[in-house]
Amino acid sequence: MTRLRYVLVLVVVLPSLLVLQPQASALPLTVWVGYADNTHCPDFTTNPLNCLTAVNANFPSPWQGSSGFAFIGLGVTTPLGILLGAPPAFDAGAVRLDNTSGAPVTVSDVTVTIGANSFDLWGSFTIPSGMGIILTQTAFDSMFNPNFDTSDLTNYNGGMNNGMIPQIAITIGGQTTTLFDTNQILNTGGFDLGCTPVSIPNGNCVSVNEASPWSLVPGQTATPEPASILLLGSGLLSLGTFVRRKLRA
Repeated sequence: MTRLRYVLVLVVVLPSLLVLQPQASALPLTVWVGYADNTHCPDFTTNPLNCLTAVNANFPSPWQGSSGFAFIGLGVTTPLGILLGAPPAFDAGAVRLDNTSGAPVTVSDVTVTIGANSFDLWGSFTIPSGMGIILTQTAFDSMFNPNFDTSDLTNYNGGMNNGMIPQIAITIGGQTTTLFDTNQILNTGGFDLGCTPVSIPNGNCVSVNEASPWSLVPGQTATPEPASILLLGSGLLSLGTFVRRKLRA
């Protein structure tokens, strides 16, 4: 009976200890989401023409040109913007990938899906160790609408959340990991934040700026620290030695 008890310790306790330890994430990157907007005014009282200036640019930080970050994106240049001397315009969601793995990471694909809309815009790229990359709009149509305007997928809808949770699928080495933007940063809370009740009557959707700072995507599991792994290994070795001695007794 005594030996059986110690065998049960090995069978039940050891797997439990392993399960309780922090598990390494399959994704060697830290993923953030934000929203860049220098096309909407801070509020409905501001003249829209005054919003197309560098002073009103409202981007997550870091952004294009920041040290340590590559950037895949393209601002919209309109005839009006050129006339006013305004910078390229951004009205788009943004995904940021930080490489803290200690080695270069090659990403073969990033796809963002929101409801029935899918965005696969950035191709394959490599992120050096200790660096990051920012992904956002890369083109615009003949009406100067950017191709990653993730806030305009549904209308204002009375300010009611449409329930769509953005998904970010990242493929590395043939393995795809999907994270969920449950805070709905990319789709600005589940409705078009740029359109407010004040702006709806005249069809003007420039009354609220949609920018949002970087927000860590929920559900990412940290890799165990080396010291934690060493401590776990030492504890398991001691327990195994103890059980073995008891079985011999």
